[in-house]
Amino acid sequence: MIQPYIDLARGLRDELALEARDVARVLEPLDDEEREPEDGRGQRHDAGSLLTALGVFWVYLFWSQFLTIWYGNLPDEIAFFIRRRTPGWEAEVMAAVLLIFAVPLVLLMMGKATESPAILGFAALCQVGGLWIERHLLVVPSLAPAGAPVFDVHGALVALGLLGAFVLAAFWPGGRGLLP
Repeated sequence: MIQPYIDLARGLRDELALEARDVARVLEPLDDEEREPEDGRGQRHDAGSLLTALGVFWVYLFWSQFLTIWYGNLPDEIAFFIRRRTPGWEAEVMAAVLLIFAVPLVLLMMGKATESPAILGFAALCQVGGLWIERHLLVVPSLAPAGAPVFDVHGALVALGLLGAFVLAAFWPGGRGLLP
């Protein structure tokens, strides 16, 4: 019997997801009392630096955990990675790495990219989408039978339901939304 996989870095990755969500607060328009002399450029630059740091830290956690398990040849935990290296799941792993790390890093390393709210918002949206894919990778391959498609109707309906709950929580009339 295969022992359940215990992810010791999950708490740190959950904290990363919360930090990426909180970057959206920085991207809000500033009140007149809080407006910086340069119209918020410094704050957007800080948000871009934070997004870059979060992406690099996520890759560090993922790689250090993978390296320890793979080269240690830990039989209880290696099945987790072998399952995700099968065709179909590999593409999802690459999508998560690209969206969480590569796309924001390339976008935010450009000269004045952090001064543009559109580029900064796109980078934050990529990271949040990549973290959503990562959560899918943590759960679904363990539950799906071998040879099952990566995405199916049930998975799409669950994703749409979660997206609907997110939008409802964020834009409920008269509510505070997701921001404290």
